[in-house]
Amino acid sequence: MENMALIATIVIVAVFFVLRAWEKKSGEMLQDELTSALMKGEFDRFDELINSRKTRRLIPFFNIDFMKLNAAMMRNDAKTTEELLQRFEKLRLNRTQKEAVGMKAFYYYLSLSDKDKARHWYQALKEGRDNQPWPQLDRIADTYVEGGYRYLEETLQQIRDNEDPMVLAMIADMYANKGDEENHQRYAQRAQKKMEEAMGSSESENPSQTADKPSEN
Repeated sequence: MENMALIATIVIVAVFFVLRAWEKKSGEMLQDELTSALMKGEFDRFDELINSRKTRRLIPFFNIDFMKLNAAMMRNDAKTTEELLQRFEKLRLNRTQKEAVGMKAFYYYLSLSDKDKARHWYQALKEGRDNQPWPQLDRIADTYVEGGYRYLEETLQQIRDNEDPMVLAMIADMYANKGDEENHQRYAQRAQKKMEEAMGSSESENPSQTADKPSEN
């Protein structure tokens, strides 16, 4: 009898772990399907999946709401976006989750030029890290939220070895904030030139199909 009880226990534990593994795999596949629907702009399909009982059973609630947030932003649905962000602020999230939501919200409001709300989420992100330096985020917030140029000198140092067009564009904006129109135009033009060079390089690496067409002669 003791052997039978032991065997039964082992079988139950084995079944439990098999079911857990199956649920995990099914959840991952479902999340991939939801992400694919979003990327393709298949919002009806996304809505059908995200609101299904299967999704509620297999995917954590945070992941569900975070995907809904992505969908709302992609749809330019300001009302739903605001509601979801307010909901996230009331939940007890771990640090990784807080930063994922905070970064999403910060850049969303920055794209809308809503400086007050961008500032709110920037401050929330900083508080989550005990107001420790966060170089890239601090620089973006100073330049595009506060209209400053505090990080101008160190950003100029950054392009000595690599003239990244995005960094050049940021330098141009810093000079604009400073009121230096001459350097604003100078760096804006350099950024544009570098962007065009990058685009040209990309096209040369992927020649058009017409270039591969055999001659009819």
